[in-house]
Amino acid sequence: MNLDQAVSRVQRLFGDDFEVQIKVTDVVDWVNESIMTIARETECFTATQTANYGAATLGLALNTDFIGERRITWDGVPLDRTEITSIDNLGLFPSDVGGSPTHFYFHDSKIWLYPQPTATKSLVIAYVQAPAVISDMTAQLPVPIFMHNDVCRMAMIRARELNEDFDQAARLQQEVDASLGKSRDDQQNKARETFPVVKDDPSDWSY
Repeated sequence: MNLDQAVSRVQRLFGDDFEVQIKVTDVVDWVNESIMTIARETECFTATQTANYGAATLGLALNTDFIGERRITWDGVPLDRTEITSIDNLGLFPSDVGGSPTHFYFHDSKIWLYPQPTATKSLVIAYVQAPAVISDMTAQLPVPIFMHNDVCRMAMIRARELNEDFDQAARLQQEVDASLGKSRDDQQNKARETFPVVKDDPSDWSY
C-alpha cells in the first residue's frame, strides 16, 4: 500500500472523500505519526552506528534517527547500561580511566562509556531506528505489509477524535493495541523460529 492508497482508505472509511472535514494533509500527518508509533512499539526498524571511541572521546553523538539501543559493543565486547547518576552515587567520576569500558550511558544526546578507555577501539551501536517521514504520495508505506491496516486504523483514531466520536476512537484503539502487541511479540521473537530443535527419535519411544 502506498501513501495515496492509505489516505484514500482513511477518507473512505471516515466518509469524507472530498476533504469537507479532514484534509489530505491531516491524514498524511496521521499516517506518519502512526508509522513512528509502530516503529517505537514493535522495533521493526533497526540500524547500526559504528565509530571509534578512545581516551580522547568526549561522548559520541547519536545518529539523529536513534530511538533506543538494542546492543552496544566496544571492541566486540557487549556493554551494560547504566546511568550517570548511578556512577555519581557510587562516588565515581564519569571521566575515570580504565583499561576497557564495561558500561555505557546516555547524556546530552550522546553515548558515553565507563570507565573511559585507554585505547581506541570500535564502538558498535545496534539501535531502533526512526523511519523517515514520507510525503511522496506514490511512496510505499515503510512498515511490513501486515502492519498497513494498523497504520490506517491509527489514522482513523485521529479522525474520530477530531470528529469527537470518542467511543469509536476507543474501540479502534483497543484493536490497534491488540494488533501491535502481537506484532511486537512476532518482531522481537523472530529468532525463536531459527534455532535448531532437538526432537525425540521415534525409535526411542515405548508404549
